Amino acid sequence: MFSLRRVAGALVVSLAIVVPPGGQVATAATCSQPLTGVSAISPGPDHNDLYGVDAPRQNRAFAVGYIDETLTGPKGPLAERWNGTSWSLQTTPHPWTGDSILYGVYAPSPNDAWAVGYRDATPGAPDRPLAMRWNGTAWKVKKTPSPTKGDVGFNGVSGVGSAPLFAVGFADRSGVARTLIERWNGTSWKTMKSPNASAGLNFVSAVDAVTAKNVWAVGDYRKAGRDRTLVLHHTGAGWKVVKSPNRGTADNDLYGLVALGRKNVWAVGSYEKGSAAFGPLIEHWNGTAWKVVKGPTLADSSFFYGVDAVSAHNIWAAGGDNDAGTGFVERWNGTKWKVVTLPPVVATSALDAIAARPTGQVWAVGTQNSYTQALVFGRCT
Repeated sequence: MFSLRRVAGALVVSLAIVVPPGGQVATAATCSQPLTGVSAISPGPDHNDLYGVDAPRQNRAFAVGYIDETLTGPKGPLAERWNGTSWSLQTTPHPWTGDSILYGVYAPSPNDAWAVGYRDATPGAPDRPLAMRWNGTAWKVKKTPSPTKGDVGFNGVSGVGSAPLFAVGFADRSGVARTLIERWNGTSWKTMKSPNASAGLNFVSAVDAVTAKNVWAVGDYRKAGRDRTLVLHHTGAGWKVVKSPNRGTADNDLYGLVALGRKNVWAVGSYEKGSAAFGPLIEHWNGTAWKVVKGPTLADSSFFYGVDAVSAHNIWAAGGDNDAGTGFVERWNGTKWKVVTLPPVVATSALDAIAARPTGQVWAVGTQNSYTQALVFGRCT
């Protein structure tokens, strides 16, 4: 089976990308309540990991990922919900005997949320795209098309209110991963025609929608043995590849995305600096072109996985040092990126996604270093 996150040419677990509904953000306001400490439900006997988070309102949030249902059994979907006071475990359907994992979540309202990933009908069966919808009472699986007989899965989801929605990932065609984008029209999911930047592997990791006719997606494609950044744009007339920069001649990958408007889009990921050393990659769309934005120097195995925005001058990105097993967060203040000090337990944990509310609330999720404890950290800005 094909794993859903690619890190510098290697296949590992996937991340989720967090986006504000419709890609819109407002002026930051002071939080009405503090959000400190670490709180998460970890029901599995072994791995408990959260890959995605979204917060439709100040007192509501959703986080998704996976658990090991037994020490030797399959992986199952994990969903948790913040009610304004605490996080609680939600029941998720798992009518298959194989693995099922949730990588992305998008919540236009507290009573309407989507989580996407992949599932296997039986152990070892081909991956199939998975979409679940929260109706305010329960999560239910929604039918999604699978365009190939090979592995197919979702990495991220975003939309404009309750519809249209866009889910992105990959579809294995003749042994090569190709871009996959599906659209929810309010009634059903349908596969959209999506371009590829090369004849080799093409992989979409994240999506964000400003409007129904201004949707961005990012990932990577393989050319001459190297990963290169992949940026796709939908303007209502179909998806097109948009030229994007790379740092150096080695691997470059984009994992996270937030679109604030027509002239303000951010993407984050990683680039290979040489000798198996990696650094965080930050790119910005100014309405005309994508450009690399430099940030603080970090450890030599650092990757950004998620990004979200409180406002145009208050943007947050989360990631981790894969070698050291530590997480980090950076903040854009409108002029430059700065490292944010984290509590010790958060700093020594892997951070896979981040969500920022216009009220100033910021959520980061992932897993603690033992991988047995899911991690949720909240703060006010």
